[in-house]
Amino acid sequence: MLQRQLGRILGFGTSLAEGKTGTTFSVSRFPSAFDNMVVGNDGRKLGDLCGQPSDDIRSFMAQGLSLKLPGGDIALYSSPQGYEPSRSGCFFAQTENDKLMAYPGDSRERLLTIDAATIEALAAIGWDVKPYGVQVRFDGLDKAGYGSAYSAHTVQAVDQTGTPLNAQWTYQLYDNRTRQYTTHHTATGSTFTIPTDAPDEAFVDSFAFVQGRVACSVDGVEYAYPVFLEAQPIFLNYQLSNLQETDNEYYYSMDITLFFQGAQSGEIWVNSHIFPINGENQCTVHTSSLFKYDKTVLMILLYNDFGEGFSYLTLGTFEELKAKELPSAPTDESTNKTNVRYAINGNTCEIRSPQPLQSVTIVDYRGHIEYTARDIRETAVTLEKGLYILITVDADGKKETNKIVIL
Repeated sequence: MLQRQLGRILGFGTSLAEGKTGTTFSVSRFPSAFDNMVVGNDGRKLGDLCGQPSDDIRSFMAQGLSLKLPGGDIALYSSPQGYEPSRSGCFFAQTENDKLMAYPGDSRERLLTIDAATIEALAAIGWDVKPYGVQVRFDGLDKAGYGSAYSAHTVQAVDQTGTPLNAQWTYQLYDNRTRQYTTHHTATGSTFTIPTDAPDEAFVDSFAFVQGRVACSVDGVEYAYPVFLEAQPIFLNYQLSNLQETDNEYYYSMDITLFFQGAQSGEIWVNSHIFPINGENQCTVHTSSLFKYDKTVLMILLYNDFGEGFSYLTLGTFEELKAKELPSAPTDESTNKTNVRYAINGNTCEIRSPQPLQSVTIVDYRGHIEYTARDIRETAVTLEKGLYILITVDADGKKETNKIVIL
């Protein structure tokens, strides 16, 4: 949302406001540069209505609108039901949530893309827009620079055509004691791999993240990108093997191999059975007395000096597991994406779905259930500061897990 507000501050969107006399221009008698680029289906510009009655302005904004740019007109959001303040004429009429100034833009968690249309609009408003000639690509980190401190992350510098560039690389970490960045690694080449050194507590903040930055220098120009590497242990995957029936026809047994990084200890809950996690980056447990007709559930807790990692997985019944070609690893259920949307607003997690959900559950990182409900379409849950897992099951039975953080 902050990105969008910056776009508005730079002049993207109409200058209309609500006053005592109704809808008018923020600066009377002076439409903005953006106002003069907003064109209705009737061929008039919004700027031409400056000083006109509120009803005329609202009627104009209820029709189809477009933004007149040198590269061609682009449709703007408008509603046939009438003018919507701060929405109509303020966003592109696209439905892609990852575009910076595209409607509806209701995701508060996703980093938005500054697309070519937004850049062209800002340039037409009057800003001197200079797109970067060097693009730095991160493999293993998200767009905001977040990832795990225990996974390898490769960085590459390319030009506008995607051709790799030779660069000078500097990797720095923020020292919480001196409150300064210190250089830890340097390299030369088109790619650079962020080292997976064990986190030092001096560089881990109160949220258990290693704060750092990657500086890339090409032809004497430096580009710096922040990175935030989670120091808590991370669960990677699992593998099942030796699926066998027991002497009791209602039960079965199997071996479960876990793959993880950064854990010093931990435990795995297989339904009601608890096993300690031992070993470096890999551990196998044998579990028996699993009821054939219940879905087996895994709850994985990993510990190190910086905190805990938590994962919750549903494997399936005996017949479902047998139908799969073990020992290949089943897919993490979180990849079964649903239409559920959630957003963090302060210390409240807002959840909504176009269809009623079978269930909504929130558990903390220790596995304690903080909230659960059934047959709901939307809800808002107030939580204390911390890390939580949101588990939703939609109307089709698809389950999705998401990590949420309340700061």
